Amino acid sequence: MGRDVNNADTDNYDYSYLGTNPFFPIKKECNDAIEKFNIEYKECQLEVDDKTADEICKIVDSDKCQKYFNIKVVDIPECKDSIEDAVISIDNLRKLAYSELKAECIKDENNKYCPLNSKETQKIITPEMSEEQQKQAYEKAKEETCKSQKCIDGYLSFFNELIDITKEYADALSKYGNISKEEVDDMKNTFKKDKRTSELIDYLKSDQCKSKIIYSSSAETVIKNMNLYLGLSLITVLYFLF
Repeated sequence: MGRDVNNADTDNYDYSYLGTNPFFPIKKECNDAIEKFNIEYKECQLEVDDKTADEICKIVDSDKCQKYFNIKVVDIPECKDSIEDAVISIDNLRKLAYSELKAECIKDENNKYCPLNSKETQKIITPEMSEEQQKQAYEKAKEETCKSQKCIDGYLSFFNELIDITKEYADALSKYGNISKEEVDDMKNTFKKDKRTSELIDYLKSDQCKSKIIYSSSAETVIKNMNLYLGLSLITVLYFLF
């Protein structure tokens, strides 16, 4: 594991990795190892804007990129002697990027991308639309998402990951001492303070959302849908009989 910050000799640290005045310095050999590591796995560091969801998920799910995302900087030998909180924070940033990529690959029970997938929302929400039209399209995407238990669970899991990673990152920053307690608390509450995100999380957890579920692998929902189907079939039969 990395060195404790209070005993670190910062004269031998390379401050370039996280910027000219970073929160966390890391040693040059660690910085060089990370750069070499990033070059080796360059294709796994995606710019999603110019790729389709299929292209993104094919790369993310590849054996090479799965290996890339599961390697921890804290375990790289050249980083063993760097400040522990620094390498943990770099790993947190990498986990954050991975979580966001995985979110692009959430699919429903029919193996279709969930409506809140960024590539899917780009199809229905365009810059030419008015603010009200964009809002209506977004609300529609939320409702469509609620038809799938897998989509609901996938996005709630994604948000939980983001919250946990953000808290870990904030804790590491607070240990190093370059950030105030107020700033740490503010960072930890990022998603609570973001109205749109917090409202989406609450909605996905709500009974209103759950009431819209059509697709689910749970026995309860299968039985519910079967009963609905049988009920409609019976009504149809009675209609033609009488």
